[in-house]
Amino acid sequence: MALASGKLVITRAPEDFRDRVTEVARRLGVLYELSKADVEVLALAYYVKERCASAVLYTDDTLVQNVAISLGIAVQGVKYPGRARARRYAYVCRACGYRATKPGECPRCGNKLQLELSTS
Repeated sequence: MALASGKLVITRAPEDFRDRVTEVARRLGVLYELSKADVEVLALAYYVKERCASAVLYTDDTLVQNVAISLGIAVQGVKYPGRARARRYAYVCRACGYRATKPGECPRCGNKLQLELSTS
């Protein structure tokens, strides 16, 4: 009934919005932590923001909040308060301090790289 009455609209964000989300997530260092669904939701929220001048994304996922804030999308936590500002992350080896932009093993010592807040 909602669909037939025009009160429910089913849409998908255009590809360029997904590309912008991917670019921002890469810059913040969290691209490899986001699922395809996360990127789709962020792209749709960004699309709505651009078409309607504002959008609010309700999520407790801090990495999704991080990207949303960087895109100018308002965020609201469901159970926890929303994040106030975006932060950059990096993959760091806790054994030797090596920093990388992608997950994996440390090329210096072989330990697993861990996602941490970036200090730079």
